[in-house]
Order: sequence, then structure tokens, then C-alpha cells
Amino acid sequence: FPGCVAMSSWSLEVNKRLARAKQDLSRQVYLSHCSICDSLFPTELFSLRSLVRLDLGFNNLSAIDPRIGELKQLQELWLNDNPLVAMPVSVSNLRALRTLDLRNTLIRNVPREFAVLNNLQDLNLQGCPLKKSIGDAYAEGRDSLFSYLRRKHERRMFKKDFERLLRENIYPFDDHQALHELCESVFLMLKKCTSEDLSKLVRHGKRILPKEMVHADPKQVLESIKGLNEEENARNQIGDIQLRLRAIFPEMPLDVAHHHAADLQGCFSKAELRDIFRNPGKIFPEDHNDVASEKTREAYRNMLVDRADDNLRARIRKAYPDVEGGQVELLLDQLLQAADDDRGYLSRCLESSLPATLEECMAVLDSLKHGESMALVEPGPELDDTLLAENAREQGGDGEEGAGDMDQTLEKPA
Repeated sequence: FPGCVAMSSWSLEVNKRLARAKQDLSRQVYLSHCSICDSLFPTELFSLRSLVRLDLGFNNLSAIDPRIGELKQLQELWLNDNPLVAMPVSVSNLRALRTLDLRNTLIRNVPREFAVLNNLQDLNLQGCPLKKSIGDAYAEGRDSLFSYLRRKHERRMFKKDFERLLRENIYPFDDHQALHELCESVFLMLKKCTSEDLSKLVRHGKRILPKEMVHADPKQVLESIKGLNEEENARNQIGDIQLRLRAIFPEMPLDVAHHHAADLQGCFSKAELRDIFRNPGKIFPEDHNDVASEKTREAYRNMLVDRADDNLRARIRKAYPDVEGGQVELLLDQLLQAADDDRGYLSRCLESSLPATLEECMAVLDSLKHGESMALVEPGPELDDTLLAENAREQGGDGEEGAGDMDQTLEKPA
């Protein structure tokens, strides 16, 4: 039988290479193109504990013996061009592994435990029929794939920890099968949560869950975690504000800084706080004893009004390049009077309300009788959008934060 003769000759060649590797204490073994199949796998490989490179490419392997995980020194593992359908989880024990070549195999999934292979920089899955979630992560690069695997691995570990917490600490006298089903329901509800959220679930399980298991509600668990996140975000923000206050007022006591930080966190949005601490000289007094939330709100409001007026002045100068400073102030006063101090409305109407030339504009001002104000003309929708976008850019509002600042700036004063 020629096939058997060929197979026997290849087996002899494999054994010869392994014997040579043992004799020479070689750290590299090349067994590619040796017609190795599952039933004739050379298990003597697993005694070569000092192997650094193992090439099993271009064979007929549909599975890999889990004992591959015993080769702890392995740095390169080549399994390409085999009919492999799965990889053993034990590969995750190869912490020194840097290269894993699985291209042109039948691999659909990558074990989540591979997330611990921090030294694995070259994972080749080209030509593999990967399932969609793995394929999408792999297409975005190595970091994306390992981030995906890490989330899945951590999720499994947190699920085990949570179920053990239910059995041993929270509901020790309830049915274990019922607790398992509760754990599955909770994690299904939390499928979009991060590893940090799941960590909170395990750490604060007793606080989150009710005293009796029958009242446990996965939806309420999700809401509780959201609440914990909000509390944590508030604490972090207060701590950041406290540090910023201390940087401005080094002599301010810590407890006083914390009190003012909590007050500011409750009064202003994140965007407003960023704006405030970019301009501390315009907001805070010189003496920390004079810091008060009412004064801070008033100073911030005044800064926004000044900013809006500066923007309006700049746009008047843009419309009339030859205008003088006194004329700008006169015109701005008249326009604010016409808008009833609503700077948002005036900003929308400014360009469409100004006469074509400076001479015409001053003539209109001269013709106004006592108590009269200029008439404002609202622009059409298209012009309105264009002008607002241009004004936002002029104020540095290209991004979301800038747009928010623009809206705050243009509100009518209380």
C-alpha cells in the first residue's frame, strides 16, 4: 500500500527530527509538511520543555493536544494551513508566546482566556472563517481583538464571583439552581456593562440586592449600578474641583475646599466648570474667604455677557471695517435695547438688521427719537444656520463644548 509506506516514511522523519532535537537540546523544532494527523501526533513533543519555536504548519491537524500548554518557554507557534477547528484553552498558559500563526485554518472562535497572553504581538487569523464578533474585532487590529477577549474573559470571571457571592454570602439558604438562574438573568441584563460595572456588582452585591431572593429584580440591579456610577462620577468631579480650588487658593483648608467643590459641582455643568477654571481670574475673588456660590454664579454670568458683547462688537466691526470705537458702543447699546437685552435673539438677527453701509447705519441712529430703538430683522432659515455656525467658530466653538458655551453666552440675563 503506497499510502501507508508514505505515511510510515513521514513518521520516521518526524521521529528522527524529534530525536535530533532531544540530542542537541534544540530549542526549535520544524515539523511542517510532515503529513501529521490527529491520530499520529508525536506526543514526544511535550517532553521538550525548553522549546522556543514549534512549526506544525501545512499538516492535517484538526485539533491540538491540550498538553501544548506545558511548553511554557514557547515563543512562536506555527499552526497555519491545517484543518484546525478549535484551539485548546491551555494555550493561555504559554505566557511567553509572541507569535501564533493560525492562518488558513478552520478556526471560528478564539478562547477568551487568550486575553492573558500579554506578550502575544503577532496573532495571524487571515483566511479563517471567524464568527462576526471575533472577525470585527480582529479587523480593527490586535488591541481591539484583545480588548474584546479581555472583556469576555473578565465577564466570565465576574459571573463566577457573583454566583459564589449569592450562594455563600447573600442567599446562603436558597436553592442553588434558583441562584444560578438569577445570576444568568442579572448578567443578561448587564450584557452591555463594562468590566468596571461588573466589578461594582461583585463589590456592592449586598447593598444592591434585596434581603430576600424572591424580590431580586435584574432591572433594578442595572439601575443600582447606574446609580453607583453617578455617585462615583460625582465624587471624582468634586475631588477634581477641590484640587483646582486648592491650586488657586493654597491656603484654603481642605474641608472648606471640599465644601465649595461640592457646591460648585451641584451648581454648574461639566462644560461650565471647565470654562470657569480656564478663567479663574474673572470668576474668583483674591481672598478664599470671599468665595461663595452666589458670587461665583454672578461672576460667571457677567463673564458670559462680556464674552457675548465682545462677539457682537467683533461682528459689527466686520460688517463696518471703518467704524470707530464710540460708534460700535452706541450701535451695540441700541441693538441690545431693541432686543430687550436678549443676546441670543440679537445674535441671530444682527447681520440681517444692519444697514448696508456705515453711513446708512449712523443715519438710522440719528433719526431715532427719544425712547425709540432700531428695528431688528430676523434672517431666513438658511442664513440663520450659516451665521450661527460662523459665530460659533469665531468664539472657538468648533466642538460640542464650544457650541454649549455659545448657547449659555447668548441667553437673556435673568
